[in-house]
Amino acid sequence: MCQIYFYRKLRKIDISGGPAEIVCSLNLTGVGGTWNADGDILFGQFGGPIMRVSAAGGVATSVTVLDVSHGDVAHTEPQFLPDGRHFIYTRDRSSDIAISAGSLDVKPEAEDSARLVQASLGGAYAPSSDPGFGQMLFLRGLTLMAQQFDARHLKTSGDPVRVVEEPLAEYWDAGTFSVSANGTLVYWSPGNVKSQLTWLDAQGNVQSTVGSPAPYFNVALSPDGTQALMLKG
Repeated sequence: MCQIYFYRKLRKIDISGGPAEIVCSLNLTGVGGTWNADGDILFGQFGGPIMRVSAAGGVATSVTVLDVSHGDVAHTEPQFLPDGRHFIYTRDRSSDIAISAGSLDVKPEAEDSARLVQASLGGAYAPSSDPGFGQMLFLRGLTLMAQQFDARHLKTSGDPVRVVEEPLAEYWDAGTFSVSANGTLVYWSPGNVKSQLTWLDAQGNVQSTVGSPAPYFNVALSPDGTQALMLKG
């Protein structure tokens, strides 16, 4: 099993270890990726459409087109549905954010841009015992919501319901949650994330700690190394 990640290039790495392999180059910043059993990888981009590339490597091609007439500015965070041919993705628009569905069997310009749900961030599919039905997970504000979703006909039904009580964290315009193929949900809530500011030596040994544990973010040292600037949640 391999993991994909972005840093100017799309790379994959075996989760058991070993060197990273380059899959393709990126012209824009990648945002979210998904991989089906046939070896197709989809990834989103800040300022661009959903792209497709073979896990074996090659040149990425677009599978969606930004609909500028409806204010599209980016297509991000794709996720394959159980059939491995259809996928959901986030459409960042100038006025709002929507979750839409696409297909590998349709030309990019012919993709249906209809909104499945209106969201604030992210979109994920949680399967059920019936492979054709599941739940669409998404954020409204920082609240994780779920709505019934027919993966065969690409339609939602019923009203969305709240999944967890506490608000979720927001990180770089991405929903901080994920759901596995067996329906296991993981999420990041800033209320239960604390860190301890710690001085380490060059070998990684703890020298001392500073202050009390708290939700600190984006720590930066002063030029003389005697002070630190950070965000505290």
